[in-house]
Amino acid sequence: MAFANNPRKGRTFNGESGDFRYGWYESNSQSFKKGQWVVLAGDATTGGVSVCASNAVLVMGIAQADATNVSSGNIEIPVDVIHTDDEIIMKCTASGTAKLSTLFYPSKKYGIYVSGNIVYADYDNTASYDCVMFVEPIYDVTGAGTYWGKFKLIPAAAQIGIGI
Repeated sequence: MAFANNPRKGRTFNGESGDFRYGWYESNSQSFKKGQWVVLAGDATTGGVSVCASNAVLVMGIAQADATNVSSGNIEIPVDVIHTDDEIIMKCTASGTAKLSTLFYPSKKYGIYVSGNIVYADYDNTASYDCVMFVEPIYDVTGAGTYWGKFKLIPAAAQIGIGI
């Protein structure tokens, strides 16, 4: 269920559908799932689409296919590129423990935490591994806070466009 629990785009930078890019192949021995955040890693010979791990400081986008976990015959992985102006809806944690988004601080930068193929905004990671900026909490129909919040990718973390 990685796709249902992973961050997704709200409003996109251009107000249209996602920015789907093709032509990149998975790196060797990857086990990411569709919907998980990925990065373009390595060089032209050994590089490819790789999973974003906890404390990642670059993000390319959201994988649109599962990795095959092979070391040859790697498949093309379409990626929905995340831009700095995209609204990102993501789960919140404090080092692996669910954290209400109402406890996050607007405009503060946070790192990411990855567990079980799911990417979270990490309340406890605000120093060396900035990746996303908190925008606002998401409330349920009764007005109570949830474990989901709205974020934006910080410019330095955008692998496509600004970050590198």
